[in-house]
Amino acid sequence: MLWKEGLLIKLKSLGIGGRVYNWVLNFLCERKIQVRVGAEYSSVYEVENGTPQGSVCSPLLFNIMINDVFCHVDQGVGRSLYADDGALWIRGRNVAFVNKKVQDAVAQVEGWTNRWGFRLSVAKTQVICFSRRRKMAPMTVKLYGQTLEQELKNKSELLPVWRIVQNYVKKNLSDSVFIFTDGSKDPEKGCVGAAVYIPVNDTSIKKRLSDHLSVYTTELMAVLLALQWIEEKGLPKTVIASDSFSALSSIRTGRSSSRTDIINEIFIVLYRMKIKGLFTTFIWVPAHAGVEGNEKVDILAKQPISCEDRGGKEMSYRK
Repeated sequence: MLWKEGLLIKLKSLGIGGRVYNWVLNFLCERKIQVRVGAEYSSVYEVENGTPQGSVCSPLLFNIMINDVFCHVDQGVGRSLYADDGALWIRGRNVAFVNKKVQDAVAQVEGWTNRWGFRLSVAKTQVICFSRRRKMAPMTVKLYGQTLEQELKNKSELLPVWRIVQNYVKKNLSDSVFIFTDGSKDPEKGCVGAAVYIPVNDTSIKKRLSDHLSVYTTELMAVLLALQWIEEKGLPKTVIASDSFSALSSIRTGRSSSRTDIINEIFIVLYRMKIKGLFTTFIWVPAHAGVEGNEKVDILAKQPISCEDRGGKEMSYRK
């Protein structure tokens, strides 16, 4: 249970005082509970620690209390925290070194819990090792003197990305037409191109763009080409898959530090499509991860970028 006095110390260290501090103090202290079963009542007990269950303030106060649980962990160790679920990770070739770094990190967390009145669940804590090696010596990591359960995973046995994408599409987007987009740039000559590939009918669109555009711009242009094709064909449900996380993020937020012109044009097309009852879903697919359509469009995007090849329509967009 949450240590009330410890939480008040944390609030003070964060510079929270005055009325807010007094309100939290009154909220936590001198609370009493009583249990009723039918017509019978238990004795009244004072709640020494913890926050009221069901209160909208309790999760916030808990997050304040646990927020610095990894504060003493070495900077070379990755960490992630969501409410009361946390993870630590490190990568390396020397298993003994990795084992020691993980154990040191766990020891720091254990020390933090002892100082602030927490107790982690050993049964719910696990060590997972990912390796390309067929055989690897098990790691020994202890929490409160107890050896943590360990699971070894060979990377070759993990589910390929293309299979994950395929399963997701089959489950959630089976009635949509799938479209892959990609942009490419020759770093030496500065020639750039964009491509769209539609597997269902083996259709492809390739365009030369103005030279020296950024890869980010070519990725946005490829998405714009796909949207224009969808609008022309009048397809009611489509999925556009791109390996450019930055381009998709700009489309999701509507913000771009360099290509607001293309973002605006994409939104104009999307608005026209919405009026016509045409709906598109955007998904991110990691590059060169074995997704067949993504590999195909990657090849297509490279075809127009030969400076000697002026075939097809050239689209003029300034850098």
